[in-house]
Amino acid sequence: MNLAAQEEKGQRSRLSGAARSKMRILCNIVLALLSWSAFAQAPTATLSGKVTDQTGAVIPQATVTLSTASGTRATATTDQLGGYQIQSLPAGSYNVSATAKGFANFSRSNVALGPGQSQTLDVTLQVKAQEEKVNVNGEEGQPQLDVSSDSNAGALIITLAVLALSIVARTLAAVRKSV
Repeated sequence: MNLAAQEEKGQRSRLSGAARSKMRILCNIVLALLSWSAFAQAPTATLSGKVTDQTGAVIPQATVTLSTASGTRATATTDQLGGYQIQSLPAGSYNVSATAKGFANFSRSNVALGPGQSQTLDVTLQVKAQEEKVNVNGEEGQPQLDVSSDSNAGALIITLAVLALSIVARTLAAVRKSV
């Protein structure tokens, strides 16, 4: 090979080496950025948990609602195992409520969720006492309940007492047989 050909070949390999070096630097920058973003915190939070009654039995189809003072709301319905999960929540302070038919409402305020946080909040609902109101209207001077010997009220009380005694007697007889 002549000297000019060797010199041209050397310049080509130097240019290729410079291009390779630039490519390596670019790849390292891209990898660094991808690694950094993978470790960055997610901007949203998740709240999950289980809704049960005071005995620990799960409550399916309960509604769990999160709300903020600014009006942001998110709602979930529990599954057959009583579980719920609400994702993609903006970081902040939430009021959490849970409702289900036949149960008293649950409420907890100031539940703080941070960015990238996954928090568990289990909820216990109390059985709602049924309230019934009975209004008895009568004229003044008239007894509200007639308990005279002519009425059936006395007979009803005696019948209930006899039934209760017969149940107790059968229960005692069963206990004696088993002992």
